Amino acid sequence: LTGNSYLLNDLPACSDHEVQMRSSCGATSADWSASTAFHVPGCGQCIEGLFCASHGDDSYEWIARVQLGNIDRSSAGDGGYANVDVTGQTTELTIGQTSPIMLEPGYASASATFPEYFTVWMDLDRNGQFTLDELVFDAGHTVVAALDSTLHVPAAATPGPVRVRVVMRYGQAVPTGCAVYAFG
Repeated sequence: LTGNSYLLNDLPACSDHEVQMRSSCGATSADWSASTAFHVPGCGQCIEGLFCASHGDDSYEWIARVQLGNIDRSSAGDGGYANVDVTGQTTELTIGQTSPIMLEPGYASASATFPEYFTVWMDLDRNGQFTLDELVFDAGHTVVAALDSTLHVPAAATPGPVRVRVVMRYGQAVPTGCAVYAFG
């Protein structure tokens, strides 16, 4: 290179890269620089998009485990929200079909449980919101222990990756998958 910058063209969409640089003057080369990682956009809304906020504001209860297809995510309290960067798990579901799901609440104290209401949402229109028409599971009641049930992927869903959001709220369902609430 003869300048201070260089434009990389034709990198594949949705790819991650690592770059190192060093100078070379005749037969003498400097050491390689520290690595710098960068991401080429193009993965779509599911991975790179911005999503509405949803979380509980307490540390007494949390979603301890979610099992859905190949997803098997266990957690302790994580401040009320675990982003895809934390979960990093995917699974394939069939449009128009039901899939088994297991949802388990967790509590800060083994002697204190609370009635928890689970809902599951899919961002089917891929706009970063979880609206009432994107509700794919509603427990219909509160639980204090693991819940085994099924969720339904709507027949009108468009094929392709979508973000799934599991919400657990103390005592009642959330009105949308974009809710901030006191306990859950």
